[in-house]
Amino acid sequence: MKHVLRIAALSAMIPFLLLAGKTTRGATLVATSCNIAPTDQCIMITGSGYGASKDVIIDLSGTASGQYIAPANRQGNITVYIYDPLPSGPYMATATQTFKLMASTGFDIP
Repeated sequence: MKHVLRIAALSAMIPFLLLAGKTTRGATLVATSCNIAPTDQCIMITGSGYGASKDVIIDLSGTASGQYIAPANRQGNITVYIYDPLPSGPYMATATQTFKLMASTGFDIP
């Protein structure tokens, strides 16, 4: 009976043992202004930690909304420029890759 209990306890721990020592790289997302002139609005969204060579979908929500595709390079980094004229207000940019939420960031347009 003791052997059965030991085997049952060990089999319950297997999923946790398989995860031991594995790290998950967290994705980042940053939005910055890249205006060349006061009349030319530009938002640059950059990030890292994404799956290499796969598209990342950037959903923009706030006073206006939109969706942009940022292809990740071999190192898992992304950059997308948004030249659409966006009204003033708070915004949230959310990055997803293969239907999985990766990162989000907020920013304001004055």
